[in-house]
Amino acid sequence: MKKILPMFAALLLVIPWLLSAFAETSYSMPDIEDKDLSLTIAFIAHNDGDNTPVSGAEFSVCKVADLSCTNGNAEYKLLPEYISLAKIVDGRDDTFNGITASESLNLAGGLVSKTKKYDRSAVTDKEGVCVFKDLEQGMYLVRETNKTGISAKYSTVEPYLISLPLGYATTTNGNYWQYDVLSEPKTVVNILPDTDKPSDTDKPSDTDKPSDTDNTILK
Repeated sequence: MKKILPMFAALLLVIPWLLSAFAETSYSMPDIEDKDLSLTIAFIAHNDGDNTPVSGAEFSVCKVADLSCTNGNAEYKLLPEYISLAKIVDGRDDTFNGITASESLNLAGGLVSKTKKYDRSAVTDKEGVCVFKDLEQGMYLVRETNKTGISAKYSTVEPYLISLPLGYATTTNGNYWQYDVLSEPKTVVNILPDTDKPSDTDKPSDTDKPSDTDNTILK
């Protein structure tokens, strides 16, 4: 049996928040190998039990923090351009340590406001999938940056954070890093109102309808 390590459990589900750092858990991670990293985003709309792949959504990713693993302990450090958002404790970047869900949302928003350029962008295909390959290890900000086609009918996914690679713990094979990460945005995606359809206020009222006197033939 395997399970996602506490620090990364929410990330795989793309509920953008982090729990305490490895230094404060009993988990010990192996060294991060020099392997290619990839992130696959599967964007599926869940509406009334119907799972619909959403094509035409552009997602952009930007590395915001370095990831290192020393003596079994994984640690993140915000990149210099984001250091103003860092929480420094005892001389170290403690930004992701014990962060709550609401704090993570605020952090993602802050990262968005400071991100001038994204590293990569990709558009979901007919299966609702887009892939980013050959990424560096670290923490990434993921944001939906554009809509075309079907995706224009759906609400925008909240920006979120995800780790590459992703850490797992197993009871049989020990702890390990997942280098090809699958992300399935869990934000509720609702079809936006069709603006082309007339609303009730656009419909003619009874007072706008012609009265019997309007149809009287003048003699």
